[in-house]
Amino acid sequence: MSDTPTYEQFPKGVLYGAAIMLLVAFLAALVGRNYDLGTLRTPEGTPVASRDINFADRPDGAVIVYEVPSEHVISVLEPGAENFIRVVMRGFVRERKRRGIGAEQPFSLSRWSDGRVMLVDETTGRTVQLNAFGKTNVGAFERLLDAKVGSL
Repeated sequence: MSDTPTYEQFPKGVLYGAAIMLLVAFLAALVGRNYDLGTLRTPEGTPVASRDINFADRPDGAVIVYEVPSEHVISVLEPGAENFIRVVMRGFVRERKRRGIGAEQPFSLSRWSDGRVMLVDETTGRTVQLNAFGKTNVGAFERLLDAKVGSL
């Protein structure tokens, strides 16, 4: 027996194959991005309804939704109701607090011609496409968009 260890080499074909696969994947991504091949683009719509809104907490746990700049109340979210709106708005407010931005600036709620409903915070640049959360949840925000001032 020999005391010299024998080393097995990793098959070069496997290494070449892996390198070729990585190169093909990189080239496919590059071509797809630059020439829009194999990509999906959503056509841009135009806003058909828009409302600047803001929120204020009441001592009893309700949240007042009001239109800006008129400050007319468009809805009162009673404690335990409209939880989706509360969760989304907490996320927006948390981002503002993280950046040291106050609550003075309104949020923009819009419905687009292609059916999207979006909530935008211009102060942070954050945008949420509400349709991604289903019809029931987007409906909660659509009610704010469609609410008549003084309908309470």
